[in-house]
Amino acid sequence: MTRLEWFQSKIGHMLYRHAICSCEHCQSVAKLGIIVRDENHAQYLYEIEGTGYQGESKLRYFETMEEAKGQSGPS
Repeated sequence: MTRLEWFQSKIGHMLYRHAICSCEHCQSVAKLGIIVRDENHAQYLYEIEGTGYQGESKLRYFETMEEAKGQSGPS
């Protein structure tokens, strides 16, 4: 399964990631997660996952909050 297929299979499910900055959105997603709404949202999350943030770190989404918290940051 490709990573895009993984995101598509998560439509209607909650995903989690670590916070990459201190903005309200990042903090909210890190604490509460984000539901993959539809095919377009799955595509968007797939595209931004590996793009990085301000040239420093990359996003990575997980199925559980525990997995996301286990990451000190994206690799």
